[in-house]
Formats: sequence, C-alpha cells, structure tokens
Amino acid sequence: MTVATPHLLEAVVVGAGPAGLSAAKELLSACPEFRNDGRGDGEISRRKIVVLEESDAVGGMWHRSGEAHRPDDGEDCPGRLYVSDDGEDGAEISVATSCQPLYDGLVANLPKHLIASETRLIPTTSRRWPVLITLHDLLPYIQFLTRVVRCSKAIDAGGTSFWEVKAIEQCRDGSKDDVTYRSKRLVVCTGHHRKAYVPPFIRGARHFSGGAMHSSAFRSPDQFREGSTVLIVGGGISGADIAKILVRSTKKDDRPLKVFVSVREWKFLPHALLLRKLKKEGMVRPGISHVDEAGFVHFDASAVASSEVTAAPVRPDAIIFATGYRCHYPFLPNNGGFIWQEGHGTHRLYLGMLHADDPSLAFLHSLAFLQVPIILIEYQSRWYAQYVRGNLEVVREKMEAGILSRNGDPTLDDLKTGIFAAGCAGRKALANF
Repeated sequence: MTVATPHLLEAVVVGAGPAGLSAAKELLSACPEFRNDGRGDGEISRRKIVVLEESDAVGGMWHRSGEAHRPDDGEDCPGRLYVSDDGEDGAEISVATSCQPLYDGLVANLPKHLIASETRLIPTTSRRWPVLITLHDLLPYIQFLTRVVRCSKAIDAGGTSFWEVKAIEQCRDGSKDDVTYRSKRLVVCTGHHRKAYVPPFIRGARHFSGGAMHSSAFRSPDQFREGSTVLIVGGGISGADIAKILVRSTKKDDRPLKVFVSVREWKFLPHALLLRKLKKEGMVRPGISHVDEAGFVHFDASAVASSEVTAAPVRPDAIIFATGYRCHYPFLPNNGGFIWQEGHGTHRLYLGMLHADDPSLAFLHSLAFLQVPIILIEYQSRWYAQYVRGNLEVVREKMEAGILSRNGDPTLDDLKTGIFAAGCAGRKALANF
C-alpha cells in the first residue's frame, strides 16, 4: 500500500465527468492556495486537491470508450442482471447491461441554453474535452486509471479526523498498485448512471427465450435482426428515444422492426410528447402482467387509460429494459448512515450537497430528474467552493431545517428537489462573489 501524498489533501474529488471537473475548477478558483506549488507542476507530492478518474480520459459517462477501463467485477459494474420468475426458483431472464450508457444517435433533449455550460468548461463534442481541460489548467490535478474502492473516516495522532481514500492505480507497465489518499474533504461526483435497474420479478419469465438488455447496453438498431419484434419496458426519456431510433432505422427493402413500448404509468411529460406517434399507431402497452407458456407478454388491462393504448399481448424477439438506474456508491461506508443504497436518493443532504451529519462529505452531480442541466452542476460547484472558502456560513440547525422543509422527514432528503435548491443557492452565491 502506497501513501500518495505525505501531506493531508484539501479535497479528493471522485470522478472526472462534468461534475468532477466543475468542482475542481471552482475549488481552485475560489481557493488559489489549493493550487500546486509552481502553477502547472503535476508532481503528486505538491497537490492539495486531486481528481480520481478510473478511465483513461475525462468526460464521465460521455467518454465513449471509458467502459474498457471500468472493471466487470460482479458488484460495481456487473455487466448482467437477472429478472426472476416469480413462480419458479432458478428461472430467470438474463439482461445485458453496460457501465457506459451511450448509444448511436444520442443527443441532449433539453434546449441548449439549459444544457450548455456557462463557463464553457463542458464542451459540445467529445473531441473538445482535452483542449478545454488544458485551458482551465486542470490536467495536473487529475489522476487517471485510478479506481476508488473504499472511503472511510480516520483520526490522526492529534485527534484530527480525515478521509482515508483507498484506490487501485493502474501503472504504465500494466501493473496495479494500491494507493491511499488522505484528505480533509471528500467530494463525490459519480454514481448515478452506474448501476442499471431491472424489475426483480416477472411472472412467467422462464417462458421468454429471446435476448434481453438494459437500455445502458443499447448501441444501435444493428443489434436486432431484420423484422424483429422489440418490446421496450419503460417509456421514460431513454425508452422513448430508443423507440424513436428503432422505428426510424428501417432501410429501403428491409423488413421494419416492430417496436412496442410498455408504460406502467402514463404521464404527460415525457410520454405525451415523446410517445404520441407510437400511441396513435397502437404500439404503446400498459405495464407487464406476465409471460405465458408460448412466450407472449401480457399486459395489465386494468391500467389502460386511453382508447389509443391496448393491452393486446406481444411476442417479442428481444426486450429492452429502459427502467432506469439506482444510486451506487460501493466505495462509501453503507453502515454509517451515509447512503441509501437501495433507492434513488442519498440520505440527509443539505441543498442536495452537504451531508448533515458530516459536512466534509459532499455530493455534486447530475441527478435523475428527467435530465439536469449542466449549468446547475456549475452553480452547485460554485456554492460548494464558496462554502469551503469560508464565505458561506452553514450551521447544523440551518441544515436540519433545510432538509425537513422539503420532505417533512429529518432522516431523508429528496435529491430531486435538492438539486434545484442547490442550483438556486449557487446562483445567489455568485451574485456576492
């Protein structure tokens, strides 16, 4: 085990995606003393903050080749999930997944004024990432091919608590080294689109003999045979977008793919906007009921809320589960009350950022509320940087009141609300600094 730095770091940032890069930039801007001795010197012994990135380049999930450097270890990036048959032990559907949820034709589905980066840190194309990182002088602070495996609190001989961050670093010769970083603060900027979710049970699942994948493993229509019937489970943004791509994929003289979308609960947004055409063509189904012995998928007829939605059974050749993700932080202690591992959210975060029980732990990231504009991540990062600088006073009573005001439960925090509160707070902070 190697200790990466002889001194205590000011901050360890986990992830070099949009949130991690924004966090590093704002911390260095608000706290110039965090910069390396001798600006631009990349010696690790001189760093006061470090960004740990497990792939070989920046960009997070927008780094299209990043999956090659993400381990398939059965826990952090499983590569395959299973939908069990509720009526028979051992019978299940094998579902392919991926740690890199990008597919051909994927574009942002928000107006450019919302998705764009105010500071121009986040580029519009992946080819611009290295250029912009160099311009913002962030490269010396990023440690590539370094995977965080464990973060825990420790206390030094003087009684000062700090974060002990254990990581596995891939060396230039291909070997791996166990490295430990010690830091005053831990800033988590990853984890939300990492662990795919599929429904754990479908009655009669053993009768389905086709191929199944999560939307994270979808890349292009070429993954399906000509004329195949494809059932997409989940009509959210990803499901609707993939349905559109499949419907439009048919080439001249090819037999078209037959696409159906199962929507458990119809909502105006995004369903009415994105699935309107498929709905009129009778391709939308309600939630799945069961699979019969002939391989036909039956749907919940009681959930049909429109004459344009039918519960007629479908016999698919392939199923795409566009059923979302779960928060996944395997490197954080799950017995200390920090993380709610099984759900969509994280416990007790003031403004969706600072942990109420330990403000040295912060989360800066895009969250699963449709799609969060990058500009809000930048506001989060600026608010956090000003907090670290000491320009914003945050007391325990204020944090508890802020958490309670959003959901009425002091033990939980709704991140879907917190992200917007954090963005507004960050924007307000910018007006003063």
